[in-house]
Amino acid sequence: MATIIKNCPICNKSNFNKFYTKKWNSSSFVKCKKCSLIFQNPQETIEETTNRYNHNYFNYEVENQYNFFNLVKKTLNDFNILNILPKNAKILEIGSATGLFLKYMNENGFDSVGVELCKESCEYGRKNFGVNLLNCRLEDAYFNQNYFDFIHFSHLIEHLNNPTDFIKFIYKLTKPNGFVMITTPNSSGLFSKYYEENWRCIVDDHLFLFNKKNLKKLFTDNNFEIIGIKTWGSIPAGKSKLLKKIFDWFVKKVGVGDVVCFLLKRIS
Repeated sequence: MATIIKNCPICNKSNFNKFYTKKWNSSSFVKCKKCSLIFQNPQETIEETTNRYNHNYFNYEVENQYNFFNLVKKTLNDFNILNILPKNAKILEIGSATGLFLKYMNENGFDSVGVELCKESCEYGRKNFGVNLLNCRLEDAYFNQNYFDFIHFSHLIEHLNNPTDFIKFIYKLTKPNGFVMITTPNSSGLFSKYYEENWRCIVDDHLFLFNKKNLKKLFTDNNFEIIGIKTWGSIPAGKSKLLKKIFDWFVKKVGVGDVVCFLLKRIS
């Protein structure tokens, strides 16, 4: 049975306008009048979301794993993550796919574990990269509270039915003064406005589309300090390489890219 949202998960208001109605009317997107959070309402159930992580998903992740990881690595470098973490830091990644991030962090002297819903991806990561991957939902992993020095998840929070409860749970798992890095589409980016309903980040399984302002509220309301914000991404690949290079530089410089990444620190 579909999940109906009565109050905005970020600002708790109940006034929504229909949004993306020309091309995406079947997905029932709405926009909160108060904080501008865009989300599907009603939404698919947790069980329906879980069922997406099947063989087709596995093939997609294997095919694109190095391209995806290179973007993650650039963000780690942008925030100088390897140098701000303590020696032998405990690392958690949520939505690890094939485990390249875990492999990279292990190779740099950290103790990493990941959770991933796709069974085939877990088996692939264990076999090919020797990483510690748990095939379960985060809440079923039974990690200790106040345990991790660094938690990472990329392009995950937009798929979840209850992002606020998820962030509260992340807080419990993070050590006091530990770090969290979150990447998700940015609905206030330059090209989200230009492309409107043809924006590449509007897809059926994106239940939420955040912007920088409402993400700030989500994180600060749940006792995280914002250490830094980065955005990137402009026109899709396949357009003019020179034009894309110029736009990519501009949106990252100005902070209006298609994707936004927050580095957070847990307030004790």
